[in-house]
Amino acid sequence: MTVEDCTVPFANCYAELLIQLNEGNDCEVTLSASDISDSSTDNCLGNFTYSFSVDSLVAQMTFTQPDGPQVPVEIFLSDQSGNQSSCNTIITIETDNSCLPPSGQPIGGVILTPEGEGICGVNVDISINNMTVTNSGTSCDGDYEGEVLFMGTDYNITPMKDDSIVNGVTTFDLVILRKHILGDEIISDPYKLIAADVNGSNSVTTLDLVNIRKVILNISDGFSVPDWRFIPADYEFPNPSNPWMSLFPESIQLDELPPVLDVDFIGVKIGDLN
Repeated sequence: MTVEDCTVPFANCYAELLIQLNEGNDCEVTLSASDISDSSTDNCLGNFTYSFSVDSLVAQMTFTQPDGPQVPVEIFLSDQSGNQSSCNTIITIETDNSCLPPSGQPIGGVILTPEGEGICGVNVDISINNMTVTNSGTSCDGDYEGEVLFMGTDYNITPMKDDSIVNGVTTFDLVILRKHILGDEIISDPYKLIAADVNGSNSVTTLDLVNIRKVILNISDGFSVPDWRFIPADYEFPNPSNPWMSLFPESIQLDELPPVLDVDFIGVKIGDLN
């Protein structure tokens, strides 16, 4: 008769762990997988093996400020019979001033039209946790750069530009849009399609044609969307002929520490199809 333990252990993690980094701990903290377990149990007596990996080889992890502010973690608990279970938690990393790099780290890039021309006077909002930490404006080459106090890695960069609604909007845009709607000359460029959607319906219809005509004739003084829309330059549309198939981003969330000088955007003037 062979008696085998076929019951997996009960892995239980702390719901959340907070680690604090400072100069005293060299701005890093090393945790064992067992540090994350909260009263895990098994049906049989014996030692557990705690690990950060399924193969039970990673017993420890070191956390530093760039990993934060929150890190999802999974630990694996194995008993002596090889039965295994796992649990998850969130590591929250707090850093005091002794671990922060010097202030004045730059964040910048370039903002161009789809044709590669610089866009003057774009206001670039650089924020963290929905709080603006600095503003920057573009030169007529499209360049911008803002210096920020180091506060983490979750900076959000959002360009905005107020403009005359009729800037670049002419009867020639009406001709291009009419040909597209009639199927004579289909617009396939995603940026021109975004420019044509002046009523924010995520499509191009005769309503957009009517709205552009009203603006040209001074019957209306605005569109239903902002004057300019800005898309990250490295964004690839899943379907260029339908840029609204998935929600395209209009800001960039940094996942690296400043300095970062390649936060680039493509700017689209609404209503200007040529």
